[in-house]
Amino acid sequence: MRRKYCLVLGLTLVLAVSLLSSACAGTPAPTPENPVTLKFAYTMPEKMSLAGGWHLWADEVEKQTGGAVKTDFYPGGTLFQLDASVDSCIAGVADISMTSTGGLSKRFPVSNVALLPTLGFPTTYEGNVAACDAFMELSDKQPAVAAEFEGLKLLWYHQLLDYIIVSKQPIHVPADIKGMKVGGTGAKMECIRQAGGVEVSISPPDTYMNMQTGVVDAVFLSWSQLGIYKIWEVGPYFLDFGFGGGGMPIIMNLDSWDSLGKDFQKTFTETATFGRSEAIKAMMKAVDKGRAGAAEGGATVYVPTSQEAALWQKAAEPVWNNWVADMTAAGVKNPEKVLEEWKKLVAAQ
Repeated sequence: MRRKYCLVLGLTLVLAVSLLSSACAGTPAPTPENPVTLKFAYTMPEKMSLAGGWHLWADEVEKQTGGAVKTDFYPGGTLFQLDASVDSCIAGVADISMTSTGGLSKRFPVSNVALLPTLGFPTTYEGNVAACDAFMELSDKQPAVAAEFEGLKLLWYHQLLDYIIVSKQPIHVPADIKGMKVGGTGAKMECIRQAGGVEVSISPPDTYMNMQTGVVDAVFLSWSQLGIYKIWEVGPYFLDFGFGGGGMPIIMNLDSWDSLGKDFQKTFTETATFGRSEAIKAMMKAVDKGRAGAAEGGATVYVPTSQEAALWQKAAEPVWNNWVADMTAAGVKNPEKVLEEWKKLVAAQ
């Protein structure tokens, strides 16, 4: 009887250990025989600009994993809108999502150091690659930035192109802004106030009409937006200088990331550069369209001299200082070090 009891107890322990091991192992990694299909959500129209590169990335991942990892895309905000992108990704509504550090500035206040005016990178393919690399390095070096992605896997980051000033009259230095009504949004508008201009809150789709009707004398737009709105028809003068853009991280649900297993995680990491590169190429096509349209439309493009650029940077310094003060008030430790690190990365380009 005792022997039978011991045998039953032993089998029970073996079963318990087996079940515990299976539970600890989690979901088995996907295989070509048992593939996984990930949901990738974004808010822009299907395959427009950057999104075209994301689709090519998904194709490459499927190819390199032998069909074990597939991706279904949900463009145009069909799963959720931008303001819900982070929480929805954490909750698993999507496995992968784009989000916006500028659009969700309360969620990513420290990351917005990369969007401060006059601390940008050249509007070229190489310049944008350097900007994206710089942010990833910043997130590695600065815990305050990394903390904003807690509960998520940051796959890669897009630095959206800097805004320039389009105006009815030539603008070369901050003094030229005095008395002018300038349309736009975000931290760059403080530069206008510092220069004695009048801030008018206007989003990109409304720039043409407001310039045409005289509501504003100048607006902020990026080169990739210029071709969409044909702004040169109402504002023929372009100040080609970076006043800060936007940030678009590509984030992933942590459980979805863990379920891939180390081999496929490595595939994701190695193909991230390809996906980002293809997305930047797509974005730069819009830049080329904007530059070509401006040239055909007879726009005058002015690039500030080094002395003039220094004046714009001086006008932007209060914006930087206010960011540091706001971060300090919010309890962020040593935000001035985050700013200094970003300035070093910009200077090293």
